[in-house]
Amino acid sequence: MKNGTIEVERMGQLLSPTRRVLQVRARQLGIQPLNSNGNPYNTRQLGNQIIKVLLDG
Repeated sequence: MKNGTIEVERMGQLLSPTRRVLQVRARQLGIQPLNSNGNPYNTRQLGNQIIKVLLDG
């Protein structure tokens, strides 16, 4: 993730498509899928929102 790319692994396996996995996890965490402008988060933004919630949680 040195370049900012968001990847999701489960038990050592890379999950794909990443965006779909992140969308499911975001719903589980109660994260809204839209940014302040009303546009959907892109994969990197959504991943960052999830990381933020998990670190603050």
